[in-house]
Order: sequence, then C-alpha cells, then structure tokens
Amino acid sequence: MQYVPQPELEARLRRIQAKLKPLDADGILVLQKADLYYLTGTAQNGVLFAPTEGEAVFGVRRSFNRAKTESALTQVLPMKSMKQLPEMLVNHGYGSFSKIGLEMDVLPARLYLQIQELFPGVEFFDASPVIREVRAVKSSYEIERIEKAAEQLRVVMAEIPAMMKDGCEREIDLASRIEGSLRRNRHQGLVRTRRFGLEMYYGAVSTGPSASYPTDFDGPDGMEGLYPSVPQNGGERLLRRGEPIMVDLCGGYDGYIADKTRIFVPGGLYDEELLRAHHFALEIQGEVQARMRPGAHAGKTYMAIEEMVNDSPFAHNFMGYGDNQSRFVGHGVGLELDELPILTTRSDMTLKEGMVIAVEPKFFFGDRGGVGIENTWVITKDGCRNLTADSDDIVPV
Repeated sequence: MQYVPQPELEARLRRIQAKLKPLDADGILVLQKADLYYLTGTAQNGVLFAPTEGEAVFGVRRSFNRAKTESALTQVLPMKSMKQLPEMLVNHGYGSFSKIGLEMDVLPARLYLQIQELFPGVEFFDASPVIREVRAVKSSYEIERIEKAAEQLRVVMAEIPAMMKDGCEREIDLASRIEGSLRRNRHQGLVRTRRFGLEMYYGAVSTGPSASYPTDFDGPDGMEGLYPSVPQNGGERLLRRGEPIMVDLCGGYDGYIADKTRIFVPGGLYDEELLRAHHFALEIQGEVQARMRPGAHAGKTYMAIEEMVNDSPFAHNFMGYGDNQSRFVGHGVGLELDELPILTTRSDMTLKEGMVIAVEPKFFFGDRGGVGIENTWVITKDGCRNLTADSDDIVPV
C-alpha cells in the first residue's frame, strides 16, 4: 500500500488553517470519512481536531493500530468513545475553546448534540465551506491519482465494443463485464458522494429509454436499475440495434475519482436529430474548455452555456429528460463525486489552478435515448487539460 506523505498532509492542514484564522476560530472537528482521509491519510473511524494554529490531534476509535500505520500525523491517539475527546485535547494543549467548526452539511444530528454537550458554552459554526473549498484545489499528488482513475476508464471504454459482441444482451450483462474489468484494473469498488442520501455505484449503463428514466440521482442520466430499492446502473432492458447506450463511469484509484461518458450504438446511430444533438454537445464542451482557466467565474461559465442551449432546438432536452433536468454542466471530482466547483448559475466560485471538473453536456430524447459527452478536466496555469481524453465520437458496434 501507498500512504499519503507527511508533507502532503501538512500542506493540507496549513491551507485549512489559513482559512480559519480570519474566522477567529479555535479550530475544527472533522468526522466525515472523506474529510478525515484528506487530513489524516487514513479512513479509520475517529475524530480529528485541526487547530487554527499548531499540530492536529487525531483520536481513533477503530482501528487505532491501522490508523497509526497509515497516517503520517504525529498525534494519532486511541480513543474508546467521544466522551474522551475533551480530556484528550486538554492533555495535548487544547483546552479552552470559544469557537469550533463542524461539518454541518454531513454531521448527523445526534453527533452534533453530543458534541454540544461535550463542549458547553462553545459557539459552533459550519466549517464545511472551508473544508470543501480547500479540497477543491488539488495538489499534484492528488491529480496523479485522478489520472490513474482516468486510465482505468480509458482501458475499459476501449474494451466495451468487444464486450458487446460477446454475448451481452441486456444492460446488466454489459454493466457486470465493465465492473469486472474495472476491478481487475484496481478500481477501489466504491464511489463516495457527499450529499445526504446520494448513492452511486460504478456509474450508469443506460440504453435507449433507460437514459431518460426518472431517477432521484442528482444528475442528468436516467437509469432504471434492477430494483426500486436500488435504482442504480444497468437493468434488464435489452440492448437494441440503433439505440444509443450511454455509458457513464467513475474510475476510482486510491480514493480519487475520474468521471467519463461515451456513447455506444449497436449497428450505428442513424437518428439525425440525435446525431446533431451529440455534435452540439461537443460544441458546448469546446466552449466550456475555452472558458475554463484560473480566474473564470463558475456561474458565468454556466450562464454562457445556458444561452447557447436556449438559442438551440435542444433546450428541452439538455441535462436530463422531463423532471430529470439538472441545472449544471459540470461538477468537481476528487475524493467524492459531488465536489466543488459546480458549473451552475448558483455558483459564485472563481476557478483556480488545480481544480478538477467533470464537464458533461448531454441531451435526452425519451424513448429514443440520450447522447452527449463527459470528460474530466484539470485547471492549469493558463487553461485546462483533459484527463480522460480520447475520441469523443459516438462508437458504432
């Protein structure tokens, strides 16, 4: 196994601390798994106190021995229960608190109430924006891992035509072949998301009407899945000649995610309207690419795309079908699938070098299926670079 180097963890903590100082806070308590991994280098169960100044203290409930092996932090301590947390912090020089940040977007209410009892008189504030904004800018160490996740996707996408020719009759047949290939290429087998209640498997394999099937997932793709209880990925629908198959996959390497979509069609696609829509999706991708650079405004980037789409014949088909329509064209990826920045009207974020964004202009046409593209891009010093680059064309099989 490879472990996160100590200088990497120290740099991440310094960036958190730089954002905390203007808030006049004593520090933050971190409990959510992705945030914990980001700041400790281990996914073991515990609580991290990241002070505004000084060394972080990581109390581990389970497994302490594994956390001690995996984390390069100097203060990794056993902690049997949350009740020990105040005393543990006092013993390490952190005793008198007035203001502490919590991950209020993901922290369970019961834990919040427990922390209030453990630290009476302390003012608590939402530190989630601080953590998420810091995590939005990736280091070279993180980008290397996203590139390896992207390589998993390059390999499996190249294998899909052969899979389709080798006995795949249903969505689930193709999805299972894809999942097996990804695992053989060291896919982590899990795609983390942040939003409460949001679940994601490897991605979606949606043929014809499935791509427009109603779903609770906060994205444009429809998917039927096998059961109402788990409406994820491919279902029983047959792959049919001339129907586009939207394959939207997440690579996963060492915690980090890359996101990519390609369209495959048994026998080729001859629906002229869908072909025009796919070509238009590539135009939109090119426009986003031209705009993504340090200093660009995420909201204004989306508004420019929205104007393009509203001037086209495909406005009602953009980013989802019917009530599935989503009002964004790109989202951050990293340790989670739904990171910052989001290319949407509501965002006031400015793009920075090191941000990684999945851009996915797509169009959906009910029973006729969906078309479009998705690639994962990193913001560079003077523009952006495609981490999932290969042919964006529809693939006839």
